[in-house]
Amino acid sequence: MWRAPAGKLAADGLASGKGNGLWPGPASGPAPGAVPRALSTLRGSSAGDVTGSGSSSDLDLAGRGPGDTPLGHSIEKWAGVADDAGEAHVPGADIRDASPAQQLLDGGQAETPGGNGEQAIMASRAYQLEMLEQSLRQNVIVAMDTGSGKTQVAVLRIKAELERCDPKKIVWFITPTVHLSAQQHTVLKLQIPSVPMQMLAGNRHLPTWTQEMWTPLLAKTRVVITTPQILLDALDHAYLKMEHLALIVFDEVHNCVGKYPGGKIMQHHYHPCLSAGKSVPAILGLTATPSIQSEATDLVALEQLMDARCISPTLHRDELLKCVKRPSIQHKAYIPAEEYSTPTMKSLSRVYSDLDINKDPFVQSLRENLTERNGRLLEKTILKEDTYTQIQMKTFKSQSQSICKQLGPWAADLFIWKSISSYLDKAEYGDEFFDQWYQCRDREKKYLAGIFRRVEVEPPPKAPQGLNDISDKVLVLLEELLSIDEQSTMGIIFVEERVMVKMLAEILSINPAIKKKYRVGTMVGSSSYSSKRRVVYDFGDKGDLKALQNFRSGKINLLIATAVLEEGIDVPACNLVICFDVPKTSKSFIQRRGRARMKDSRLVLFFDEGDASSKKWEEKEDEMARLFEDEQREIQQLEMIEESESLGTICYTHPVTGARLDFDNAKPHLEHFCRTLSPTEFVDSRPDYIIHKEDGVGSNALTATVLLPPFIPVNPRQYNSASVWRSEKNATKDAAFQAYMALNDAGLLNDNLLPFKADEIPGIDSRVPEVAVEPMMKPWHHVAPAWRETGDKWLYSLTFYEENGQVIGEYEILLPVKLNQPPSLDLFLDRGHKLELRFSEGRSVPHGQVASLPDHTSALLALHFCHRWPKDELHNEGREHVVRIWAKSDSLSMDQIGAVGFDPFDEDVRSGRYLIRDNTNSPYTYKDIIECKPSITLVQNAFYGFEKAPEKGPYLVLKKWTRRTDFLHRLQGNPEKEQASSRPYSRVYPMEWAIVDTVPATHAMFGMIIPTIIHELGVMLMAKELATTVLEPVGISDWGLVREAICARSANEPMNYERLEFLGDSILKLCTCIQAAVTKPDWPEGYLSYWRDRLISNVRLYQAAVDFRLPRFLVTKPFTGHKWRPLYLEDVLQEDVNAPTTERRLSTKTLADVVEALIGASYCEGGIAMAEKCIAMFLSEIDWDGIDKGREILFNRVPPNERLPPILEPLERLLGYTFQRKALLTEALTHASFMADGVMDHGKRSLERMEFLGDAVLDHVIVTRIFEVRPELPHYTMHTLKTGLVNGDFLAFMTMEHGLKSMETVVTEEGSVENQETHTYLWQFMRHAANSIGIEQLATATRHAALRAEILDVMENGAHYPWALLAALNPKKFYSDLFEAVLGAVWVDSGSIEACRAVCAQFGLMKYLERLLRDKVHVQHPKEQLGKWANSETVVYDFHTEDVVESPGDKEFFCKVVIGERVVVEVRGGINKEEIKTKAATEALRILQEEKRRRDAEGDVVMGEGD
Repeated sequence: MWRAPAGKLAADGLASGKGNGLWPGPASGPAPGAVPRALSTLRGSSAGDVTGSGSSSDLDLAGRGPGDTPLGHSIEKWAGVADDAGEAHVPGADIRDASPAQQLLDGGQAETPGGNGEQAIMASRAYQLEMLEQSLRQNVIVAMDTGSGKTQVAVLRIKAELERCDPKKIVWFITPTVHLSAQQHTVLKLQIPSVPMQMLAGNRHLPTWTQEMWTPLLAKTRVVITTPQILLDALDHAYLKMEHLALIVFDEVHNCVGKYPGGKIMQHHYHPCLSAGKSVPAILGLTATPSIQSEATDLVALEQLMDARCISPTLHRDELLKCVKRPSIQHKAYIPAEEYSTPTMKSLSRVYSDLDINKDPFVQSLRENLTERNGRLLEKTILKEDTYTQIQMKTFKSQSQSICKQLGPWAADLFIWKSISSYLDKAEYGDEFFDQWYQCRDREKKYLAGIFRRVEVEPPPKAPQGLNDISDKVLVLLEELLSIDEQSTMGIIFVEERVMVKMLAEILSINPAIKKKYRVGTMVGSSSYSSKRRVVYDFGDKGDLKALQNFRSGKINLLIATAVLEEGIDVPACNLVICFDVPKTSKSFIQRRGRARMKDSRLVLFFDEGDASSKKWEEKEDEMARLFEDEQREIQQLEMIEESESLGTICYTHPVTGARLDFDNAKPHLEHFCRTLSPTEFVDSRPDYIIHKEDGVGSNALTATVLLPPFIPVNPRQYNSASVWRSEKNATKDAAFQAYMALNDAGLLNDNLLPFKADEIPGIDSRVPEVAVEPMMKPWHHVAPAWRETGDKWLYSLTFYEENGQVIGEYEILLPVKLNQPPSLDLFLDRGHKLELRFSEGRSVPHGQVASLPDHTSALLALHFCHRWPKDELHNEGREHVVRIWAKSDSLSMDQIGAVGFDPFDEDVRSGRYLIRDNTNSPYTYKDIIECKPSITLVQNAFYGFEKAPEKGPYLVLKKWTRRTDFLHRLQGNPEKEQASSRPYSRVYPMEWAIVDTVPATHAMFGMIIPTIIHELGVMLMAKELATTVLEPVGISDWGLVREAICARSANEPMNYERLEFLGDSILKLCTCIQAAVTKPDWPEGYLSYWRDRLISNVRLYQAAVDFRLPRFLVTKPFTGHKWRPLYLEDVLQEDVNAPTTERRLSTKTLADVVEALIGASYCEGGIAMAEKCIAMFLSEIDWDGIDKGREILFNRVPPNERLPPILEPLERLLGYTFQRKALLTEALTHASFMADGVMDHGKRSLERMEFLGDAVLDHVIVTRIFEVRPELPHYTMHTLKTGLVNGDFLAFMTMEHGLKSMETVVTEEGSVENQETHTYLWQFMRHAANSIGIEQLATATRHAALRAEILDVMENGAHYPWALLAALNPKKFYSDLFEAVLGAVWVDSGSIEACRAVCAQFGLMKYLERLLRDKVHVQHPKEQLGKWANSETVVYDFHTEDVVESPGDKEFFCKVVIGERVVVEVRGGINKEEIKTKAATEALRILQEEKRRRDAEGDVVMGEGD
């Protein structure tokens, strides 16, 4: 129990000349009179930091400090708004306690102890639910140990009351202190932010209130948090009646005995109403178990006073005992310091002694106005020296002496210097500090400043210069702190006086060893002077809330605090509690001991070596030890009972694998199953067990019920043990076995009796990248036999247009079969020359008339291609083609090709109207004539036989007629960057050898595109074949849509399937999600996703494509025409279409995409009904109910008459939609954490299944709107737009922008009641029971307030989508889940996509989409864009974090972008990994784009750069 022997510190010793092992800087001798401490007892040093206290002030009624800036709403809104009249309004984080939120979170993420950024989630446990159930049946006083979660019982009880009581009634929460009222207000606001709530404090002039002030305030308030005196005053003055209250919660109810105001509330108001038969509120009291036990004689009286029964968990004892750990108690003795004063302290004493009361401004002011009353006051003031200045100086001197004795001379000098310096600074520049003085005048301020200036004070050294500069008590504390080896220390140091807290923190903050090991913060609570006079040396409670939250999150691991931390405040479990000053009462001792509730924790008590009171505490410790031994015996007894019971031989063995389930492994199996399927980080996924005592079976007869988490919607969700047991543990094993067997029977486990994983769901196989498929069909071989049949043939007119609309020529084309009117074709002759070919609607031609129709096919082809084919083929006009083409107005023949010699005077030839040919029949156009044969060095392309050509005679300068065969695609490259030849003549030819066509060159122009026309008509024939065979059950008649769906992007056709695939993917997702919800009503969302993914996986879709032989119709290679030859009918009819061909391999992803594209095509023609037929055809393994029937099934499963809880009623106005089945909205708003705690919601579901549906509905709403845009958007643009509109960060931001406007009654600083406009947002209506969610909501609201203006400005005016800013907002997934769940509920309730679209519009999604479309905003994510810039080089984001020295526990984010081997940029800042990566990508893009701009300006071309 006494000081540990010397060890490591003695070995470390003192650093000669540089410090003493504890403090930096030079060593010095002991101060006069100081008591030296033996060096051998010291221990080593390390390092750390003190978290300074930030700014805060007492919360006002609305929870806002006077320095808060309300969030503005002047920026243009993206969302509509709704108020009580249906009017719209916008955002901001309009939380009534915005300022405390900022102090709590400072814009950061809520974290767990340890600071790893993950949430510590603990749902209400079984013993808490037991207490809640008791409270719902009767008035109770819940007595549980400190740290076991009494506050959570109160929160659950309040939630239950709000959802079931008359909405006009009020819940009143009473706490012993204003500070605890503020804390409980924050806790309640975190969990039920949408409920109108007030925290009333006495400094709001409440005693002066009238009925006219109370009535409007309470009319719009559902929950009030106050100290008991405020409620008592309201009841005493009849401003409020008991019948107006639904529930009163008394925190620390043991305080109600005696003359405590809480007791008077019960005596003077509750009991008289109860006796008179009037309505009275329910009562819930909270107290710590030891408090009740230590005052056992008063227990009966307390129960009678509160009209309540005192209860503790009688069942679930084994779980409760696990949650409450007893610390070991140790004593530390220190040598008390002798009386000693530093020179600065002596100067302060002299100045105080020299004070003349007659010169005091207050005394002088009384003499200046010497009334009879002031005369009496003057006499009293002089006698008692009772002026502000006298009191300040007296207490200031006393505090410095106390600090010197407790902490040492250095701390006393630092205290005096800081206090005087701070005061003089404020006195000179003014500060709100002086506004808090009672009766303080400017003269008193200046007078006290003058007194302080007379004190001889100098800044003390930055650290103690020797061991005698600090007290033995501090050295003992340092020894204790540094002797702890654990890295995960969480500790509290309790100090009696407020100022001592701050000065002790100063000492620890400069100790290198402490700084290395601890992150120190302080909490002092509200001063007793807060309603009186503010003392100059009081450093205030600034930053208390922030320090407390940092302690909760793990950013601080050592908190120095006053007694404010003893009770009522939620503090994480600690493994070290140090009482730097001896506790004043047994109650304080018990409360402090309750803070040390981690495993192997310690409570350390500091005693003066000569203090006899240590024996008293030893007796108290013995009493605690006996209590602890009793609990240990109880645990041992429970274990003995468990061991003595036989579990029998009941087990289950899987018939296939032999996997075994028995009583011993059922509980861990069940916990693993629930944990695997847990949907969110904020949900305690553990199953819960409720113990039942069985009457009439014998003593200790127990059964158990296991409650599965609400995200597992198995019906029922609870299972009972099959037998009766003596131990709780065995009863729970039995219940777990029954539950796990039920899960297995429901098909929710695999053959190994474990939950399915995504890759284990039956039917999901790995997908190979490519597969061998059958060759593409030859469409003309398929239709050629129709020429020999007697049926009608089909004639189509073709018109050839220039880009300006001028007609080039008109032709007819005869086909053996009918096609729907083919679409027009854009043809690209060269870079700047685009033509258009338009088809007429076909008309039938009787077979008998075919022979009389002309056929110019061979002549038209020969005009362009005769140089490529043998002459016998060129001149054989009698051969039939599979298509017949002729010119409408001209008669063409092969004889007209090269029919005449060149006439130099023929202007038609010189103008290029006719083609010139050489001896190979290659076509050219005229450019010029030269007199003689040029030197070959002047000719770019000499013809064959150039050397033997005549030297004399004129030569033609010719331009080669294009040899291109692909006119579907533009020419690539930049002609301006092609090098010009130094030779002046491109081609020359002897004029006497040249021959000229008599057919206009426009026919040759048409002839060269015939292969393209035949190819495109062939694709149309394949589309027709697919539509009329495979897709015949679907009934699709628009073959153009089918044609689009069978063309891959790799084919470079005028259109491809990607747009339709984008649409079809959304349709398939919607239909499948609905079918999953219908088919599997009891499956959790995770399994529904698996089921959906299995059904519509690329594996399943590509297999469907193969099964239906879709590869035959799929066009994947581009048409080039390079090897094209005329299709002669005789050759085609004789060709064996079944002859072996080269193996064709296709991407399985492409095959899957085609199926989705065909679904999209079906939707375009016949809406959702035709799309459902297409889906049912391809995916025939299930019976598809269809969307309408599926919605009807889902709708009919919803309870028809369930009412909406009153606190959720305003939400329908926010959504702009009124539900038929209110239970749908309740389910959509219920987070899984709420369901886990919801005794009132037993058997109901949380939002995951609604979110599953809503995600698909949202996708469909956005995709269909984007698909409808004209002119049509390319696939990639549609994809990026959708990503921008449905990503979670954006949805969260928009839900924080659209709010419901209303008026709230608040109390001003002056105590007047005013109406203030407020806004409630969707996220505030989410029903949850995780305090960490509330903290995260406030953190996000703080970030939203900081980022909102910038995000809205970018949304309104920016050229780029605000990716980085939204990443900085960093909202958790539950924001977007909530919106999607509500959207899913709207769809199930209405069956209308339009109603869902209206909700999306209400929240501003559709408006922003129109802005993106209108202004062509760049939506591509910077990381994706950077990947394009990098081409084939790898982009690496080298990400890391570093500790922030100025803010212990915080991390700074760094990201380096490396492309290939080049480090492009390194950035820092941000609050998460995604934000810093996005920032880095954005900056890297800026650098690369700037470099490209400079290169382009310098003419240095680097190929392959993206845009």
